Amino acid sequence: MLNIVRDIHSLSSFKRNTSKFIQLMKETGQPVVLTVNGKAEKLPKIPQPIWKRDFW
Repeated sequence: MLNIVRDIHSLSSFKRNTSKFIQLMKETGQPVVLTVNGKAEKLPKIPQPIWKRDFW
């Protein structure tokens, strides 16, 4: 589930702290919402290996 405080950040913050955000997405398994001028624009997510996905 999306955590508003943890998972929504500005694009400029993401650019400054990319490694921190990558680690956060790996730990939580959740995407991060990136904003531009206060509006949601992108939703990057770390892809899972095929053997970890639940297809059934």
